[in-house]
Amino acid sequence: MDGEKRFQEALDELDEPAPEAEIPRRSVKKRWFIVLAVLILVFVLGWWLIGEMLGYTTYSRMQTKCANAHTFANVCMEYEKDGNTLQSGIWHIQPGKSGFEDYVLRLYSSSEGEWYGLVLDKDGKIEYALNSEVEIPSEYLTHPPDYEEQMALLDSHFAFRRKKAVAVWYTDDSRNTMRD
Repeated sequence: MDGEKRFQEALDELDEPAPEAEIPRRSVKKRWFIVLAVLILVFVLGWWLIGEMLGYTTYSRMQTKCANAHTFANVCMEYEKDGNTLQSGIWHIQPGKSGFEDYVLRLYSSSEGEWYGLVLDKDGKIEYALNSEVEIPSEYLTHPPDYEEQMALLDSHFAFRRKKAVAVWYTDDSRNTMRD
C-alpha cells in the first residue's frame, strides 16, 4: 500500500501545473525597447529611401519637360524654314486653334494639351523655349523661371504643385541645366 500511495502522490504532482516562472519586468521593457528601436530604424530607412526615389523621379520629370521644350523649339525652327514668321508667345496646343498649332501637332503629336512658350532674341532667333502642363505665366517671356524653384515644385508630394513646374530649354546649350 505504501507503493500505491507513493504512486498516487507522484501522479497528483504530475497533474498539478508547474509554477510559472516570472519574467522580470526589466526583461519585458528591454524587449519593447528593442522592438521600438527596430521600428524607428525601419521608418527612418524607409523615409530616406522614398526621398531618394522622389529625387530621382524629380530629375527625370524635369529632364522630360526640358526635352519637350527642346522638341517644340525644333518644330518652331522647321516652321520658320518653311517660310513662316515666328513670334514670342505662349500657346496651349490644341487642334484647329491656329495654323501654327496645327503645324506643331503635325510634327509633334505628343504636344497636344501641353503649354509651350517661345522667346525670340532681338535678331528674331529663338533664345529659349518653355514647357508646362498648366498655363505659363507671361512674366517668363521676359525672365525665364528659376531652375531651383521649378525643381522644388516637381519635388512636391502633391500633383497640383508638380503640374505648375515650367521647364526651359536654351538654344545656347551652356545655359541648359539639363542636357538632353
